[in-house]
Amino acid sequence: MKITRFFQSLLFRIKSGGEDIFEIKVNNKSIYLFKNNMAITVIDWDNICSITAFKQDNLTVDPVVLCLCHSPDTKHGTAFNEFMSGFDTLVSEINERYGLECDWLNRVNLGAFKKNLEVLWQRA
Repeated sequence: MKITRFFQSLLFRIKSGGEDIFEIKVNNKSIYLFKNNMAITVIDWDNICSITAFKQDNLTVDPVVLCLCHSPDTKHGTAFNEFMSGFDTLVSEINERYGLECDWLNRVNLGAFKKNLEVLWQRA
């Protein structure tokens, strides 16, 4: 299975010019993260413990990152950034499900060279 996945990923990267392509898909039960058309992470909405957002300081661009913690011991999480296809859909779904105002994205994105870490939601 791992060898098949390796070759599938290799062929996909050759076709896409060496780039890995990430895509986020959501439904009413789960969030799916795909890498090169293969599901690499599935998170059930019911398993989310906390949601944090921050701006990742890179050399040229600073993407907004959402980190969803989905383990009871809060050690396991998955990060999604705004360059991933489907990020806007994920943000809209999170805002709706957790009753968040849309202005958190502007606050996190404000100012250069600042992380602007914000805890958006945490299970009580």
